[in-house]
Amino acid sequence: VDIASANLASVITSMRSLKGPNGKQRMLRPRMLLADPSNQRMVTTILGAKFIASGAGATEQVWWSDYDIKPVIADELAGEAGVWYLVAEEIAGEGSPFIFQDREPYKLTSYTSDSQVELQRRKEFEWDFSGRNAVAYGHPYLIFRVEPT
Repeated sequence: VDIASANLASVITSMRSLKGPNGKQRMLRPRMLLADPSNQRMVTTILGAKFIASGAGATEQVWWSDYDIKPVIADELAGEAGVWYLVAEEIAGEGSPFIFQDREPYKLTSYTSDSQVELQRRKEFEWDFSGRNAVAYGHPYLIFRVEPT
């Protein structure tokens, strides 16, 4: 825990000290730490994070952290044990670390010349739900990959 905490502090210091091409401080602030499920206890421990359920049976949770960094445990990162991603706060007008592009909005199309009554009798329906989207890298230096030491 001590080594992981020191490594996190080092990465935060590096992130906050970055300068832009014009030589001015970028003023980046870490806001989210993504980790795989095997690191959940470690991440919540080094961040001092606490989760509080908002009610009986409620799925919404409130989080609190000493660093003001939200821990996010992503099952998609399970193949990369020990790797963390530190995400900086978005800066207005500069974009985000990833871009979601909705190239062609999804739409539902049904094909029939029959009435509802005829379709109900035959129990045959046809629908087509299609569209296109993509995710791409956006602004650099807003997400940092941290390798295990």
